[in-house]
Amino acid sequence: MQFDIVITSSDSYDRTGHDDLKFMFSANRSVPMQELAAVASGGEIARVMLSIKSLIADVRTIPTVIFDEIDTGVSGAAAEKMALLMKRMSTNDRQVLAITHLPQIAAMGQIHYKIYKIDEDNATRTRILLLEEDERIREIASMMSGSRLTQAALDNAKALTEQWKMK
Repeated sequence: MQFDIVITSSDSYDRTGHDDLKFMFSANRSVPMQELAAVASGGEIARVMLSIKSLIADVRTIPTVIFDEIDTGVSGAAAEKMALLMKRMSTNDRQVLAITHLPQIAAMGQIHYKIYKIDEDNATRTRILLLEEDERIREIASMMSGSRLTQAALDNAKALTEQWKMK
């Protein structure tokens, strides 16, 4: 993956200033860089955003970093790499909050909240619930298998959370 920022001076000032910025991107070495917004997939944009936030967090004192569905369009090994990067970011007295639908990312957290919506009295309300360890395993298993939990999904969820405790 290649990423660059091209800054050019504009002839005039506007509401965003005097410089024009273009984020240039290529997912493959053999492909020339083009504007990120035009060529990157959702997963590629997610990885670029995570990389940028990680770099900023490395050089600035940022006590809390929030990722809201940064994992869009990502799965498998890429999700694991993202989870490892977020875990690394959570060191040095920094809190990382991740809103995610991926079991790899949910399993790496130290604390797990479930956010859900319910309909009551002609209104939709959002609720948040701190999950105990057994509830957490069930939630991660449901991320893997959907509404019908299987023993295999529960075993995989437990193994995944145990794996992150080792790293």
